[in-house]
Amino acid sequence: MILKEKAKRTDKLIGWACNLILVGFLLVLLAVLWRVFVGDRFVIPTESMSPTLVPGDRIWANKMLYGARIYKDYDFKDGMELKSFRVKGLRKIRRNDVLVFNFPVNGGRIAFKINYVYAKRCIGLPGDSIWVRDGFYLNDRAEEPLGDLEQQALLRSVPLERIDEYVRNVMQPCDSPSEPWTVKDFGPFYVPKKGDTLRIDDSNRILYGALVDYEGGSHEDSVHVFTHDYYFMAGDNVLDSQDSRYWGLLPDDYIVGIARYILFNRDPVTGRRSFERSGRIDKKR
Repeated sequence: MILKEKAKRTDKLIGWACNLILVGFLLVLLAVLWRVFVGDRFVIPTESMSPTLVPGDRIWANKMLYGARIYKDYDFKDGMELKSFRVKGLRKIRRNDVLVFNFPVNGGRIAFKINYVYAKRCIGLPGDSIWVRDGFYLNDRAEEPLGDLEQQALLRSVPLERIDEYVRNVMQPCDSPSEPWTVKDFGPFYVPKKGDTLRIDDSNRILYGALVDYEGGSHEDSVHVFTHDYYFMAGDNVLDSQDSRYWGLLPDDYIVGIARYILFNRDPVTGRRSFERSGRIDKKR
C-alpha cells in the first residue's frame, strides 16, 4: 500500500515536471516567434536621431508592418551575402517612418553583418528624387516636411567653412563633379525602384555602382535593371549622422522593421531607468 502511494506521488511529480518543461518550452518558442515575426527591442547608442531618439532609448520595432524577414542561411559571417525572404506585411514603408535596419556597407561594399543595426528616418522612397537645398531636405514626390526642420534650420545657419570636413563632404555623383555636393547642398539623387532601367555612366557610377555590384550586375554594362527597391535614410541630427548622404542607399532586404515606440530610457552613464520619454516615436518630432 505504501509503495503504491509513493508511486502515485512520484508519478504526480513527474507529471508536474513534464508540464513545467512543456510550458517553459512553449514560452521560449513563443518568445522566439514573437521576435522573428512580430517585433523586437533595440537600444539607441548615439545622438544621430536626436532629439527624436537619444542615447539610452529602448525602442520597439514592428516587423509585421513591412513584413518579417526570414533568413535562409544562418551561417552568419561578416560580409556574407544576405539570403532571406520577407513575409507579406500590412503596409509599405512611408516617408518619415523611422526604420531599424542592418547597416548595409561592409568592407566598402553592400554586405551583411548580423546584429549591426541603425535607426534612421526614411526621407526617400523607391522612385523619389532627393535634394538638399541650403540645409533642407526636398523630395520631388512629397509635400510633407521631411525629418526635423529645426535641425535642418540649424544646419542652414552654420557657415559651410565652419563645418568639419568629415561632415561637410558627402557622397559625390562622380569622381570630379563640376559642382561638388556638400552637406548643405546636394542632389538630385534618384532612389531606384525594382524594375527601373538606369543608364550607368561616369556621371553616376559612384552613386549606383555598389547597387549594381550587389545585384550581380557588371560595371561594363551601359544599363542596369534593378531587382530591389531602395530607400534614402537620414538621421534627424543632420550635423552628426552617418546616413545615406555618406554611404548611399538602403536595399529593401536590409530592413528589420519600423520603429514605433520608445519603451523607456536607460541613461548610458548612470544606468538610471526613466519612463518620461515613453510613447510613440512619431509624436516626438
